[in-house]
Amino acid sequence: MTLPLWRADFPQAPLREGYRGLAHQPDRRTPMERGNSRLRALWPGSPAEVETRWRFTAAAFNGFKLFYEGELARGTNWFTLPLWFGGPCRDAEAQFTGLYGFAPRGAHAVTVSARLQVRRMPYEAPAPGEMEGFFDAAGRAVWPASLPEGPLREGIDIEPHRPVPTSDFEEGPRAKRDLFGASPAGLPVQWSMSAAQFESFKTFYFEGLSWGRRRFLAPLWYGRNLDRAALRFLEPFAFAPRFGSRVLVSARVEALRLPVFGPPAFWGVPPDGLAGTSLPGAQIEIEIATAP
Repeated sequence: MTLPLWRADFPQAPLREGYRGLAHQPDRRTPMERGNSRLRALWPGSPAEVETRWRFTAAAFNGFKLFYEGELARGTNWFTLPLWFGGPCRDAEAQFTGLYGFAPRGAHAVTVSARLQVRRMPYEAPAPGEMEGFFDAAGRAVWPASLPEGPLREGIDIEPHRPVPTSDFEEGPRAKRDLFGASPAGLPVQWSMSAAQFESFKTFYFEGLSWGRRRFLAPLWYGRNLDRAALRFLEPFAFAPRFGSRVLVSARVEALRLPVFGPPAFWGVPPDGLAGTSLPGAQIEIEIATAP
């Protein structure tokens, strides 16, 4: 069955202002008292979501209303239209998920806003040999070298671990117990990508990470320089236009545990000093670290 087509006299690209997409529907997530939460897909290949706006002329808006009421049966039918997924707009099969809104814009223009569900987030199939670059020699998924080295600093707010059980008493302070040991650390992250990097990221996410459900090694900031940690996506990634032709990708991830690094080697000096452990004629090398 041929789907209705977005008419040629309608806007052929959405407005950048207010545009935002979600890769797919969230998995069912069950937090566990200890260790990782359990993720379960509700169905394979769930649809993506897009919040979009168009600028119509008054005449074209009248045609849009007729198109919505007639061919789309008040937004219940699927149809094909151009949408932005990084880079040039491409045709996608979509359906309205609710009522559209409209407001005046200028003297003879109308802004139409809507939320759409897209049958499938478009991405390029892996090139020959590309999948091998998504894994290291041990078979672990790794952040591809072609993607940004690290996330943006803005918006980072690390939760070092899950909440610890607390007991309230009629008198005195609350009692807190660390019953389950180390727990995952969560944080929101944002990456700024070019259109080509975003295409590689989508392939890595859907093919290499099985729709974001597999753990992978990636560099993140945990208080000093970028450190590699084993991560997992907690929710589908979102994307939106950034300045120029770049794409802002945002998501929430969790590390298996907050990376903690031991003190520098020169801190481990014996109580009686270095001289107490040296031998005649021995040479001692001391490494001095300075704060950046």
